[in-house]
Amino acid sequence: MNRAKDYISFAGWFMGIGYAVMWPFTASSRSGQPFGASVLCGDEALTGWLCPASYPLRMPEELHALGFVAALFVAVRLVTYAIRRLRRRRQNLALVPPSDVPIVPAPEVVVRPRLRPPAPPPHRSVKPRSHFGLRNVPR
Repeated sequence: MNRAKDYISFAGWFMGIGYAVMWPFTASSRSGQPFGASVLCGDEALTGWLCPASYPLRMPEELHALGFVAALFVAVRLVTYAIRRLRRRRQNLALVPPSDVPIVPAPEVVVRPRLRPPAPPPHRSVKPRSHFGLRNVPR
């Protein structure tokens, strides 16, 4: 089940980030220009080559809805990651002692190597086979 969750999560991330990149090129306004072209296309704008270009990238509304849900999934995940990171940082700061408290070093401990019992001598407890296959089968 964890593997299925990982695969679904990867697909959601992949679709969400992919849609976020493709959205400005596929979403068009009522005038036929891509989304945001009215902002980018001005009097002698640096992106003047973008405005008269034809935009063959068209997607059905269902794919836009699916992409929006995937992009929303990515945004929610990024926000939850940021919140978790902030909480972890606050917990770590709470564990650090104040600077006015003297830190006493721990006494050094001598670690001796563990003594192992000697290995038993090698011996065979089972007689090796003298034949292969079933035993005591009349021929």
